[in-house]
Amino acid sequence: MASGRSQVLVAFCDIDDFKRINDALGHETGDQVLAQVAAAMVILVHPGQEAAVLGDRLVQGVRATLAGGRTLSVSVGVCGPGPSSMTRRMVRRADEAMYQAENAGKDGWILGPLPGA
Repeated sequence: MASGRSQVLVAFCDIDDFKRINDALGHETGDQVLAQVAAAMVILVHPGQEAAVLGDRLVQGVRATLAGGRTLSVSVGVCGPGPSSMTRRMVRRADEAMYQAENAGKDGWILGPLPGA
């Protein structure tokens, strides 16, 4: 496990309305969407960059228009940067923030507070 002095930034992502995309456009298209989103998830940020950099890159990197005019987007929850010793708690906060982003209208991101904040 990494030293508690290392800083981490955690993000949780959910493909907005994926079931509808998969059902309406077929499983083959659904598989292509998963591959497209996976390719966009390779996002690197430099130590010290703010959570906004990660949240914006994930949302912008995935956003696209699919066949039939459907929009491909993600809801993202971000937590950090914070000490690696808090990673598990940060993952939980990022997951909660992702659901808040979905409830706020999707296709966006929300910063979850650091544990203890």
